[in-house]
Amino acid sequence: MKKPEIIRPLDIRVFGNVMPHTTNNKGFESFYSKVDYKNKTKVKSLEKNTFTLSPLGKDVFMTASITNPSGITENNCRVELGDTVAMMITLTTKDDDGNNIPVVNHQIYIAVDTVITDQQLTNKNGIITYNYTCEKSGEHEIKFYTKFEDGYNGTEKSIKVTGLYDTILTLESKETRTSHTQPVDITVKLTTTEGTPIKNAQLHLYENNYEMVKCFNNYKTDTSGIIKFPYKELHNYNQDVLFKDAKYPEKIIQNKVHQVTGKLVKKGTDEPVANQLVSLYLDYQIPPIGEARTDDEGYFSIDFKIEDNDPHMMFIANNRDSSLDTTASRIPFGVDLYKRSFTAVPVPTVEVVPTVTSIIPGQTLDLSVTVTDKDASFKDEKVYWWYSLDQNTWYPFSDDEDESISILGGMGGAEKNFIYNKKAENLYIKAEYKGNAVYGEAISNIVTIHYNPEKISLNMSFTENNFIRNIPNNIKVEMKDSSNKPIVGYDIEFWEIPVTLDNDYDMTGIEARRIGVAKTNNEGVAIKEYTPINRGNFRIKAIYKLSINVQKYDATEISDTILVQKRTRKVITTIEPTYNENTKFQIPLIIQDELDQTPLSETVTYSYQKTGTTQKTEKTITTNNEGKATLEIPALSEGTYVLNIQLPSTAEYYRIDTRRTLKVTKKEIPELNFYDITCKKGEITTINIKAPSDYRGKIELKTVQTNKIIASITPTDNDKGILEINTIIDEDIGRYNYKLVYASDSKYSGGTTTDFQELKIYGSFSISCANAVNGIIEAKRKINLLLTGRITDLYNEDYTGSVSCWINGEKFADLNVSEGYFGKDSEGNMIEGISINIDDSRIENGKNDLKLICSDQETGVITEKPYTLNVTRQDDFVFYAVQKESVYDANAEFKCYYPSDATGKIEFYETNANGEHLESSPIATLNAVGGTNQTNGLKAILNHQKYFLNKNKAGGTYYYTAKLIDDPKYVTSETVPARYYYHVKAVITPTSTDIRAKENENLTITLTVKDSLNQPHTGTLDFELTYNNSTTQGTIDVTNGVGTYTVPKEKTKSHNRKFK
Repeated sequence: MKKPEIIRPLDIRVFGNVMPHTTNNKGFESFYSKVDYKNKTKVKSLEKNTFTLSPLGKDVFMTASITNPSGITENNCRVELGDTVAMMITLTTKDDDGNNIPVVNHQIYIAVDTVITDQQLTNKNGIITYNYTCEKSGEHEIKFYTKFEDGYNGTEKSIKVTGLYDTILTLESKETRTSHTQPVDITVKLTTTEGTPIKNAQLHLYENNYEMVKCFNNYKTDTSGIIKFPYKELHNYNQDVLFKDAKYPEKIIQNKVHQVTGKLVKKGTDEPVANQLVSLYLDYQIPPIGEARTDDEGYFSIDFKIEDNDPHMMFIANNRDSSLDTTASRIPFGVDLYKRSFTAVPVPTVEVVPTVTSIIPGQTLDLSVTVTDKDASFKDEKVYWWYSLDQNTWYPFSDDEDESISILGGMGGAEKNFIYNKKAENLYIKAEYKGNAVYGEAISNIVTIHYNPEKISLNMSFTENNFIRNIPNNIKVEMKDSSNKPIVGYDIEFWEIPVTLDNDYDMTGIEARRIGVAKTNNEGVAIKEYTPINRGNFRIKAIYKLSINVQKYDATEISDTILVQKRTRKVITTIEPTYNENTKFQIPLIIQDELDQTPLSETVTYSYQKTGTTQKTEKTITTNNEGKATLEIPALSEGTYVLNIQLPSTAEYYRIDTRRTLKVTKKEIPELNFYDITCKKGEITTINIKAPSDYRGKIELKTVQTNKIIASITPTDNDKGILEINTIIDEDIGRYNYKLVYASDSKYSGGTTTDFQELKIYGSFSISCANAVNGIIEAKRKINLLLTGRITDLYNEDYTGSVSCWINGEKFADLNVSEGYFGKDSEGNMIEGISINIDDSRIENGKNDLKLICSDQETGVITEKPYTLNVTRQDDFVFYAVQKESVYDANAEFKCYYPSDATGKIEFYETNANGEHLESSPIATLNAVGGTNQTNGLKAILNHQKYFLNKNKAGGTYYYTAKLIDDPKYVTSETVPARYYYHVKAVITPTSTDIRAKENENLTITLTVKDSLNQPHTGTLDFELTYNNSTTQGTIDVTNGVGTYTVPKEKTKSHNRKFK
């Protein structure tokens, strides 16, 4: 068809009134009008033309991809003829924010090579899939496009698929040479199935399964699709090779595949010869019965089979190699024969016969086997039994070899029993005879045993036969075998399937839903919870699936049809007996789910209309998250009114229409005075009400929270308006508000008080100590007792205040209580001021009486909770200061070890040897939580400072202690004193630094010596005496800090001397 020519510009005149036109719901409208053309030299006049008004549509975007076969892309799709290409097309547009969104239910047209073949609607993801089967070679275009429809512009996308050509390869077999050494051209032709030559193709040419690579690397088909490859056969019958380690089977069994193996080597060097063709001949007949090439190590293996048991001679030879043009380089070696004479051993016939060919799992299978051959006897020989599930992998009947063997009888027969407990599609059985000196081994026929699984029964029921949306129900399925016994431990699968019945439920768009799986219990019953989601008709199906190799029962299923209905709502209103004329009033409203009383936020329409009139007032309100709202009624004239409350039908709930009657009167409103009530649960309380002395209507006291009547009274003449009610209020402990509901009498109208008073019903404190187990609190010496627990007050609310702790009749502490917690708050944080010192002398070892007491001043209620405090001796916890042996003027270090869970403070004190503090203030105070964890469950903490230096301490022995204070768990404890050796410079003090003596008299020098610890030194001192430029050295003995040296008189000539 000739492609139409587009003529531009073209002047078109339209006759008739064609505007205005409005697009219809499909986005366009067509109309007709006559047209005429100026310049009619190219285009004929048209009598009638269609014009389309098209509004601007949204842009759409199309993507196309290939999903199968894997590895093929849209840019390179080449497939074999007959192959199917799976394509996925996605259609999207953009929302107002520029996000890609799918175009749903939009028509996509599909054209193959310009011919429209299909059209599909996009799914909820904007996707269609299309399978194209390539049936013709060459390139094909599959085009996907949309038109301007439904307000979307058109678009298109194409995928090109190339079908590969079917070809014919022809090898010319005509013999044109006159001798084996004459070269010959091997002619190969490649064409399509239609006979078209294929040029520039490379071909693989093989000789004896080895490729002649010169052909592929150097030759291509010409314009006629032909390659001519020069081939030359080469033979050389020298004696340069021989067979080594050649082996024939020791016993050749009739009809069985055997192998001849060996190695081909060079003579003299035993160098392996690779890639040589070794042939196996039988009785000098050609062609050979088997051939193989040697590998790189010269080894070969040739398979062969002998079908008779006549005498034969076989040999192997290396004499059939020809061309050198194969992939592996080969040297032309000659012939070496290796011969063997033999007669094939016959094999007997082994036949297995089953008593039945169809059983159920666990049933005994009876088998018989016979081994025969002419008149031979196989008595007392063994037959081995095998089974398989797939005829590929075979297993012995038993892990015990003896259980997998039968001994043949006099007629060559034997019987065998076999039990297989698992389910299988088929079970395959065979027997194996392993041969003797005369006969070869033989395998029997394979027997196929079909398994027929046992029939079972299912029975299904439901916990409730009334099915409501979003209300859980239970499906119960009972599973029994053919003997009516329960089947335990098997999976039942449950499904919900929509069905269409004649009850006007539209099930369109609702898909089948898998409910889940449940396993049968010891009674053979599987129970699965089922919660309907959609309203309508459904078939509930329970399925047992037969599992291959695991289960033995036949697959079965059971189903039942159910109707899932909507839920219902209830309307709760409080209508007073009468309302006063010309006074507006309110009616409280609560909307709840009728089944579970869940409050519902709903839009409610209500109207009121006076009986006998046609005027109706209608309003709409919405209940809050608690399902509550208030109907506002304006001041009405006297009369009877109908109040109508409506809720529309929804997907979840049925429609509801509730009517109430309102009475409006002209009577007076009685003035009622009532007061707060505080009473104890279960005790009689007096309630006072003041009313008009002439009011005779009934008065009811109702709680605001529960709308429950707690008391009532009808005034009499004797009351004179002063009403007194003595009653026990039957309401739970707590704080409430109450109001009065009063009935009408001859003078006064009925109604409800607009204000309310407080109603407090109290009981006693509820005290619970978390430390107690069965009323006993365990505690240990040296460990502070941290009491924790909960307390609610007289009104069953969280208590804030204090609770007194009494032990053995004495008050120990007032424990802080905050928001119902003492000891630790709701987050587990400790509350200060609540630890009990168990080391207190008033607490005895063993059992002590402990009471927690709460009191209320307003009511005078006192609640005591008794416990037994059992105190046991606590081993000393590890707490000690570290002794320091040698410290000089540098920073002193104070260090101690203590329990890792301590959270108080550590103080260091300087003490004497008895641990008495030398100063009231500590050397340092540290937080215990800041210590370093040790591997032995302790913490270590230390403090550095120039304590001794700053205090001008002399060298010597000092002591310090560590003290644990303010710890909620551990009592205040102090370590034993740790010794501290503080060293300073030793001091040598002479009696004078200017010592004088008379000439030629002895001079005695006395020295006082203190060591680094400020203690008298015992030992020696070195000295130097300098006189007249000569030096005398020596030592001085020192005892208890004193040493002397006498200068000889010969050295006391009148002169100054230096003594050091």
